[in-house]
Amino acid sequence: MIRVMKIRERSTWQEAGLLTVVVDALSTAWNLMSVFIDGLVLLLPKRTARRQREVAFIFHSPNEYHLFTPFPLLRYLPQPWVLWFTKHLPPCRLGEFNRKDEKGKIIGRGRMYGCLVCPEHFFATDPAYAVSIDEVVALVKRAARLARWWGAHTVGLGAYLPTMMNQGRLLADDPEFRDLRITTGHQCTVAVVKQYLYKLARDLGIDLTREQVAVVGAAGTTGRAVARALAAANGLNLLLVDLPKKREKLTALAEECELSSSGRIVHSVNELSSGVLKSASVVIVLTTALGSIINPEDLGPSTVIIDDSKPRNTNPETLGELIADGRVLVVDVLAEVPGLNIGFHYDLAPGRPWVTYTCGADLQLRSMSPGMGSCVGDVTPTDVRGVEAAMARASIGLAPLTSFSRLVTREEVNRFRQRRVAP
Repeated sequence: MIRVMKIRERSTWQEAGLLTVVVDALSTAWNLMSVFIDGLVLLLPKRTARRQREVAFIFHSPNEYHLFTPFPLLRYLPQPWVLWFTKHLPPCRLGEFNRKDEKGKIIGRGRMYGCLVCPEHFFATDPAYAVSIDEVVALVKRAARLARWWGAHTVGLGAYLPTMMNQGRLLADDPEFRDLRITTGHQCTVAVVKQYLYKLARDLGIDLTREQVAVVGAAGTTGRAVARALAAANGLNLLLVDLPKKREKLTALAEECELSSSGRIVHSVNELSSGVLKSASVVIVLTTALGSIINPEDLGPSTVIIDDSKPRNTNPETLGELIADGRVLVVDVLAEVPGLNIGFHYDLAPGRPWVTYTCGADLQLRSMSPGMGSCVGDVTPTDVRGVEAAMARASIGLAPLTSFSRLVTREEVNRFRQRRVAP
């Protein structure tokens, strides 16, 4: 099993010092041996036994820097070398997690499987270290085989993987994996985004029947599902935002949600700088764009940003002045699973191992609910209502307000509410 390491930043060996470099080299060697062992496991005869409540979470690194977590020696190398090296690594186990009841008894367990690639691979133009969708599909299927060998009956996909796996269909429709339940986590994600919206509206005095809610990335799978769920709630003033090339999808979505009849409008993401978001009191960000796309000049005098973009489309440095002044409040989309303990993490919520991404919470929910099937493809408002009820029964809910992995204080909430100017 990969040895847990803390987040590391890129450095030179002179800055780090010889002792640190030696420790990083030993840790990297140990973890590479774990990768090799996991490769040998797949050469062994298949195991058909499934462990009760054993689940698996397959994901990729959020960015290049997170590759330094299991392989800290890479942080001393140029980025092209890092991308080339990790491109050729197979998926492996990155750690374990379990869930305990009130008495401390383990009632569920699972493992995390990492595809050791990141968005820098996906968006690279140099074929030497670019990773194609077909290569990602092969990595995910290899990880699913590994997870099944270790006894998993349910597999969850995280980060970009649902999109690259055609919303999970490329795994669920493959006869080889018909014995596994597959989830993209989108049902739980939509439910949690919706709940955060209503919680923030209550806490901050936002009138959702009068003030505008923008969905940035509305043409994507999660964006469409969020728009449909919010439109089904009635009375919300929605603004749908995405790339110009997706205008037809946006228009069709607006008609499906009956937004045009209410005078609600559709814009393109390249018009953000023209002030299209200035009228929105709440901006829900759900894109897969690389880098920060939400800038201070795009926003109105008082804006709540619910950011579930992968990778993040908000930046604490870019929005720092507005956040400090109480004019912008950025909220991470996270769920809380009682009793969950994650042995390997990316500093998602330091000191709070029961906090996880919504796709991970969806996986835990299905491990607690044997009757729930796979979650692949589009998510409907009916699906969202069903998963909300299941979450309530399992006591899975919203994590405390967090901004860039830091807890939001009551003082910050009060300052924002006091500064808030309703349109």
